[in-house]
Amino acid sequence: MKIKTTQRTPKLYLSFSSKRPSAIKSYTDIKSLGDALVGLGFDRNTKVTAIESLNALLLQDGPVNVLERIDILSAKAFIELSIINRAINKDYDTLEEWEPNWKNNNELKYYPLFSVSGGGFGFSDTTYGGTYALIGSRYKTKERAEHAGKTFVDLYKKLNKI
Repeated sequence: MKIKTTQRTPKLYLSFSSKRPSAIKSYTDIKSLGDALVGLGFDRNTKVTAIESLNALLLQDGPVNVLERIDILSAKAFIELSIINRAINKDYDTLEEWEPNWKNNNELKYYPLFSVSGGGFGFSDTTYGGTYALIGSRYKTKERAEHAGKTFVDLYKKLNKI
């Protein structure tokens, strides 16, 4: 295992030689945060520090008002979806991780779309865009965006505070 940084993104990420996660063969195998962690080369039960910190806030002694609780759950959903997004965008044949290139207007980035109605919050469709802003996770293909939108609708609901 090597830790490296890139010039394009200042964040650290783990790079695993050519080891393929045994349980994950395709983005369609990603159905939980645990699956996403396995897909990225971690143990299913790896503790994500930011999520653990938010869980601790929810369990702390003293009052946590309703708005704070909703904000904490939304922040937790954002972190979980960020990890899931990386795992869904990974190519499990080449083990390459895909990141959107915001300088490339010709590269399409796909987004799940949701509808809110009297029946509740649910997956609706997908769309794509270049470098202009649509808020939400960016996926490499329409199929990946659709898989994420349908599989993780509850996390998107928490992210959007609905």
